[in-house]
Amino acid sequence: MKIIYYNRREISPAPDFPCTYVSSMEELLKQSDVVSLNLPLNDKTKGSFGKKQFDMMKEGAALVNTARCS
Repeated sequence: MKIIYYNRREISPAPDFPCTYVSSMEELLKQSDVVSLNLPLNDKTKGSFGKKQFDMMKEGAALVNTARCS
């Protein structure tokens, strides 16, 4: 599986497995067959993924939401 990721900044040092950083959420959503959302639910992240982001996803792509409530 090819792994791409988006974060506020590129992870440094690089992970010890093959992966590629993309510079925007839009780029990640347009390319991904599976999107894994991994962030805490708090005031800063609430509403960070919604209809706009779902509309950017590829047809048939899946969302795995592992976000946690605080």
